[in-house]
Amino acid sequence: MPRLRLKSGRTLTASVPWAAPRGRFTLSFEAYVIALLQQCRTVRGAHSITNAAAEGINSVIQSLKHAARGLPSFDVFRIRVLFFLGKLDLTPA
Repeated sequence: MPRLRLKSGRTLTASVPWAAPRGRFTLSFEAYVIALLQQCRTVRGAHSITNAAAEGINSVIQSLKHAARGLPSFDVFRIRVLFFLGKLDLTPA
């Protein structure tokens, strides 16, 4: 687990989502993330070189797709995706 050294000299162990009890992530993934963060120095830097944003959007679309079974048309599905991703323009035409 990542450890943070505070200015007071104390060491704080960071809680990370991939180390949760019964987590689905492997030790190799944990090692990859820690190495990536050490190289990039910041989470923002690591995020900029991964496809995390695209995977997040894909996850939202897949969950909407699963919930959309039975919708009357693709246009209704498209509107749901745009709404949940915050890209739907709701101003009157």
